[in-house]
Amino acid sequence: MKYIITIILLISFFFGCVESPTNPKSNIGELSEHGAYILCEGLYGQNNSTLSRYDYKSEIAYNNYFKLINGKNIGDTANDIVIKGDTTFIVVSTQNKILMFNTGTGKYYSEIQIEGGKCPRKMAVINDSILLVTDLYCHCFWVINYNRKIILQKVPTGPAPEGIVVTLDYIFVANSGLGDYLSDYAYSGTVSVFDRNTFNFITTFNGLPNVIELKISNKFNKLYARYNNLPKYTDSTGGIAEFDIATLTETRRWIDKAGQMSISEEQEKLFYISEKGVKVINLADTNSVPELILIKQRAKDFWYSIAVNKNDLWIGNAKDYQSNGEILIYDLDNPQNPKKYLKVGLNPNTIVFF
Repeated sequence: MKYIITIILLISFFFGCVESPTNPKSNIGELSEHGAYILCEGLYGQNNSTLSRYDYKSEIAYNNYFKLINGKNIGDTANDIVIKGDTTFIVVSTQNKILMFNTGTGKYYSEIQIEGGKCPRKMAVINDSILLVTDLYCHCFWVINYNRKIILQKVPTGPAPEGIVVTLDYIFVANSGLGDYLSDYAYSGTVSVFDRNTFNFITTFNGLPNVIELKISNKFNKLYARYNNLPKYTDSTGGIAEFDIATLTETRRWIDKAGQMSISEEQEKLFYISEKGVKVINLADTNSVPELILIKQRAKDFWYSIAVNKNDLWIGNAKDYQSNGEILIYDLDNPQNPKKYLKVGLNPNTIVFF
């Protein structure tokens, strides 16, 4: 197996461009200012996380882009990527670090080592100097000044925090509880609410077993929390809950086995991966129920990530988790078949646009 993985990594290094297999670093040339980054987490313990970059002008995807530009690997098990203007951040869980590089050029700036960290997981940017990072095993989020590269504060949360998002007034943190493992601990299966300025705890949203992911709709001033079933409760399905940010109260909930989700403010919709394909919720309609708009055609595929950009729906397909994945791009006006396929690295878990 190690021999096979080594061969795959060598191939991805020397044949980084998807549409033009012989595209070394020297031939990348100047890219347009608009594109997409696809973070591929790789396999735990294999040190094979990669970053793919899609260029909108040339319609070319470059695999292992970070290494092509910088001559160094990302690291082991990269779990999140966030863009703040000219700076892009990648959290590398196994090595307790945050990589920073220039969004436009891909050139590496520096990295922040989270001393005392055990498994940094997800990120949110507060402003031009402060980054928040949840830690799955330390049961906290770290407050980091990324300009000075120092940790300012460790803020306790519930058990095994995953997703984190910020608004003008609040910080919301998903306390997953790691499924069954910590499900009986206090604040497991909740969303903790903190004051954005003081980091003081305010309240919790309850009844969210194994809550994983959080999204904000600024247009509707709503928080959306995706939670999974607990394996010990075979009749528990999971779902997505909506909370009003102004009143800090739950407004509605949809019960479904939901995968990763994405919000389009422009279309006023929430998209999420379902067992059969992709479903959509009309956020402007208070009576909206999830509608299946896209059916997965190959049952063996595992749709792992989702993102919406204007009228394009992007799906990250991890396939069997052991081989290189792909991105499927659909036109939402005609979503029957993908209009483009992009070959990417192992386990594409996050897609961001710039």
